[in-house]
Amino acid sequence: DNKFFQSGEERVRKFLEGVDRSKHISLHTQAVEAATRYLILAGRDGQHYREALTVLDEAEEALRVEAGRREAIANVERREQEAYEGLRQRLAAERDTVDGAFADPLASGGTGPEMVLIPAGSFEMGCKIPRDPKPGRPVECSWRWMGDTMPLPLHNVRLASFALARHEVTVVEWNACVLHLGCTRMLEHGEGWGGTQPVMVTWDEAQDYVAWLSGETGKTYRLPSEAEWEFAARAETNTRYQWGMDPGPEGVNCCAENRPVASYPPNPFGLYDVHGGAWLGEWVQDCWNINYHGAPRDGSAWMKGDCSECQKLCECQDFCV
Repeated sequence: DNKFFQSGEERVRKFLEGVDRSKHISLHTQAVEAATRYLILAGRDGQHYREALTVLDEAEEALRVEAGRREAIANVERREQEAYEGLRQRLAAERDTVDGAFADPLASGGTGPEMVLIPAGSFEMGCKIPRDPKPGRPVECSWRWMGDTMPLPLHNVRLASFALARHEVTVVEWNACVLHLGCTRMLEHGEGWGGTQPVMVTWDEAQDYVAWLSGETGKTYRLPSEAEWEFAARAETNTRYQWGMDPGPEGVNCCAENRPVASYPPNPFGLYDVHGGAWLGEWVQDCWNINYHGAPRDGSAWMKGDCSECQKLCECQDFCV
């Protein structure tokens, strides 16, 4: 029994030395500590020795499973990081062919999002060509996220030049913000959201991200206004989509599938993914208003209306023209 007890103590000691307590604070470590107490208090009762070692066996197996899971996640992250680097190389190679494309260096290393300078201009904001009516309903202008609204009246908006990211923020880009303490919620790979796919975050989290970019680059990053977003998405076109009136699988992710960013051709301004997506809207700075009466005409964010967080989502990806 003494020999058995000593071998159990040695296993516990070695096991505890190999446990990273910062990552295994809960069930596994508790099991090991319980086994240790059993062994210390067991005396000469062999039954307690065996009960303690059974607990230890189960804890060791649980940690082996956990290690395998973490290794699998690490492999997925490695592949996704490689895919993201491939995306960045492709977009960097496009800078010479896309007017106004650039990427600011980050103080922590690397570069920020691929950006493009949107030229100054003007456009009529609002519904000019109604959406296809539902059976039995009259032709109407639009519905938008968070209930029925009317994108009327038509009004002319004149905008100064501004820069906009060429695609949505990816999981890899978001996690870089988390690692440098600018954002708070790490997004795991391999659970439906890969490194080159767009993130789903709250409005406040989006504000954290642009604030982090501002600090990293020394430039002012912010959410666009609704007018800026729509002007950039239209890209000086007057059709429902930048390529014409009808959606098509060659031009847009119209099946609400979660796909990597920049999977489809860009619009004339060099922006990707302004239509479609996996039920994703676009955060803008504006407050929510039921129509455009009193809306700014200079392209600035409309900061009057319902400014609660849930009202700041602009479902611009299916805008009515």
